[in-house]
Amino acid sequence: MTSQEIINILYKRLAGGTLSADETLRLEKWIAENPDARQRMADDLSDVERLASGYRLRRMIDTERPREEMMRRLGITETKKSIRPFKLFKTLRWAAAAVMVAVVTGGIIYMMRTPFTSTDTLAEATDIQPLRIENLSPGSTQAIVTVPSGDTLHVTETSTVAPKLAKAAESGPLQIDVPRGGEFVVTLEDSTRVWLNSESRLIYPAHFSASSRRVELTGEAYFEVTHNPDVPFIVESANQRVRVYGTEFNIRSYPEDDAVYTTLSSGSISLSPSSGVGEIFLSPGKQAVFTKETSEAKVRSVDIERVTGWRHGRFVFEEQSLRQIMRDLARWYDFEYEFADNEAAETIFMGSIPRYSNFKTAIAILEKSGGLTFEVRDNKILISRQTSQSR
Repeated sequence: MTSQEIINILYKRLAGGTLSADETLRLEKWIAENPDARQRMADDLSDVERLASGYRLRRMIDTERPREEMMRRLGITETKKSIRPFKLFKTLRWAAAAVMVAVVTGGIIYMMRTPFTSTDTLAEATDIQPLRIENLSPGSTQAIVTVPSGDTLHVTETSTVAPKLAKAAESGPLQIDVPRGGEFVVTLEDSTRVWLNSESRLIYPAHFSASSRRVELTGEAYFEVTHNPDVPFIVESANQRVRVYGTEFNIRSYPEDDAVYTTLSSGSISLSPSSGVGEIFLSPGKQAVFTKETSEAKVRSVDIERVTGWRHGRFVFEEQSLRQIMRDLARWYDFEYEFADNEAAETIFMGSIPRYSNFKTAIAILEKSGGLTFEVRDNKILISRQTSQSR
């Protein structure tokens, strides 16, 4: 694990979050195997200049624009009188943030410098709780922004990357990573908006060229592309290239998926292999299934609501196996799982689950409709068929 990953895990716990079973095990292993690295990290966190640099990077994220967009949607018009209290609140918020940084940093340094001799000691120091189904909460807005210098920033509110950050990115592209249990919305330079699902990555330039707007995606995202017929918007994903002039569409391209799924909501797009050989066009309501191994694509009609339901607060299933469903739920609720048998894994479902409900509520629907049992075993969720005694 990198130092940044360790810091993110420690920050998550000290900021009031609950560590997943995987995060707990990774932290325990790192502490046991890297006493020297633990000391170096503590020294880095004591470096005032390093902390100041991180604070300056945080200030480069502009949260003003999303706030204005929200106010516009709610139909609220700010007067000059209402602006002053907000500016005062904003100043106080930054002061509170500085205090929070000091408290969290101090806690991390204490933890990194305190020798750990057992798992019990670690649990006592970080208040780590064993995995419990009733404690699994839905994901939240969060992402890690990386600039070309390698500096990273963990953001926990939907933000627009400010023009100030563009200067830091002159030597290369920006990268946004959304972790498990997260989602994020980013507004690009041309006002294109991108909704990123859990475990997704978007790489893009701070400034688009005059001839094209090109980004790279891993994971899943919904694009609302600003119309510009003279400068096409291009999405590269797993050897597939999507060419857009102004429209809305969804791309799912996780590494473990055998194919890239591109679904068009409105407008028109074309798809082709990155080699440039061959091209197909999609119309609204159609989905292209691009097989990674063969670079072949097939087009089919789909229910747009099912494909894009995650963006509107629901998991919508249409003839999907529990194996497929659990991949998405595990990303969103951030847990590890396994099936007791293949019969349970291949159970087919139709229906929907509220995305922002807790996990216990979500699986209640699966338990009742599929005759399944979810239980915790060895800090993983074990999924099995209900026995006659448990029904």
